[in-house]
Amino acid sequence: MNQLGEMLSCHGSTKKQILNTALGKVVGHYTQVVNSEAIKIGCGGAINDNSKTIIIACNYGVGQSNIENPYKTGSPCSNCGNCFNETLCNCNKLCQNFGVLDLLTCKCNCPGYASGDECENLNCNKTDQEYGCQALDKLDWCVFSNIKPACPHMCGLCTL
Repeated sequence: MNQLGEMLSCHGSTKKQILNTALGKVVGHYTQVVNSEAIKIGCGGAINDNSKTIIIACNYGVGQSNIENPYKTGSPCSNCGNCFNETLCNCNKLCQNFGVLDLLTCKCNCPGYASGDECENLNCNKTDQEYGCQALDKLDWCVFSNIKPACPHMCGLCTL
C-alpha cells in the first residue's frame, strides 16, 4: 500500500485519538475526510526526501458542514442507492450552486435560484432582490462562493 493509502486507512486509530482529544483542539481535517456528505474527493501527496516529510492535500466537492456529527453510524452504504466496492456511496454527481445531493435517490435538490440535473443552471429570470441581494450593495461580496449563485445579476453571472 502506498503512503497516502496508509495515511487514509489509519483513520480508525485516529478516530480514537480524536474522541479522546480535549475540547477546543482542531480536528477539521480528520472530520472532513470521514464526512458522510463529502463527495468528489481528490488527494495528492509529495515526499520531501531531504526532510523526510510528507505533504498531503485534499480537495472536496462538498466542504465541512457539521464538525460535531461528521459521519453517520451504520453499515457501509446503508444510506445510499448506489454503492461502490461495498463501502462507498457513489452517485457520481456533484450538485452545484449549493444544491444538496440526496444519496437515496441520487438526485440534487436545487435551491430556488438554480435548476438542472446538478443545479448547474442559474435562474436569470428572477431578480437578485428576490433572494435578498439588495442588502449587499457592494460588489466585494461577490468574492464569496455562497453569494455568487444567490446574487447572479449583481455578481455578473446573469444579465437583465
